[in-house]
Amino acid sequence: NHAFYTALTGIGFGLARNSRWRAGRLLWPLAGLSAAILVHGLHNFGVSIASVNALGVLLSLAIAAGSVGLLLITVLLSWRAERECVRSELADEVGVLLSQDEFTYLTGRWHRPLRLPGRAARSQAERLQLCVELAFRKQRLQVLGVEREPELAGEIVTMRATLAGALQGDASG
Repeated sequence: NHAFYTALTGIGFGLARNSRWRAGRLLWPLAGLSAAILVHGLHNFGVSIASVNALGVLLSLAIAAGSVGLLLITVLLSWRAERECVRSELADEVGVLLSQDEFTYLTGRWHRPLRLPGRAARSQAERLQLCVELAFRKQRLQVLGVEREPELAGEIVTMRATLAGALQGDASG
């Protein structure tokens, strides 16, 4: 469960990182830490009364089961949010930096392994990973703005140039 408590604190820092408001950047880490302390305290309380009352064991087990459930929900929501980010941020790159098939592959529900031999598959996987990173940076720039993240615009230009060069290399090879 300690990993779960740490994750609650990490969620607070992640929400603070993406918050548009200064108060959010200050309060989200505190909220995550407070949630971690509360859940850890409830777990410890359940363990401490377990020898006196069987409900203590049930409380601790419920917290453990809840943490696993919350982890699964978080993973599913994260996958959905990432897929939507890639879909929205890379739609204008289809035909420029990636093909329709690659776009469909990146935004599909489940990924099948690339069906290319060794080095070609690795090269394509690296290029597609760079496309995903481009999508995330474009979204971050859109959400946070150039004033808060001034280096992002340059990173996006560099990534597009790298992807365009890789695409031309693939076309000539």
